[in-house]
Amino acid sequence: MISFEQYERALERYREMLLHWKESEEDAQGATIVREAAREALIQRFEYLTESAWKTCKRLLVETEGYDKEVGPKSLFRLAGSLGMLDAETWITFWDARLGTSHDYSEEKSAVLLSHADDLEKQANLLLDAMRLRKEASIPGSRE
Repeated sequence: MISFEQYERALERYREMLLHWKESEEDAQGATIVREAAREALIQRFEYLTESAWKTCKRLLVETEGYDKEVGPKSLFRLAGSLGMLDAETWITFWDARLGTSHDYSEEKSAVLLSHADDLEKQANLLLDAMRLRKEASIPGSRE
């Protein structure tokens, strides 16, 4: 049976870093190095959370829907979107932002990713709820 533990942990760490990043951005007296470190850490958490989202969702769909084709992240997001689990285009936007910063934390690419920071948290929570419901619905006798 699929576990959401890793995804939940990734989401929790992302929330923590999102809050820390916001606090560091608001601290005008804070050291630039602290703000930059918080920004870079949030970018890494964003990357990890989006990676965890697609892998967890894929495992769930393999388990509950019998879907066993090799599928990449964007195709998986489209499939999950067609099942009503998430907004595919939003997740593809997150994925593209994640790819943009994988090896390049330039100011421009970082700004694009960080513009999605709050929305990722919201969408990641919605996805977790949708995955839990799909898992529960797949358990025999759970719909009674």
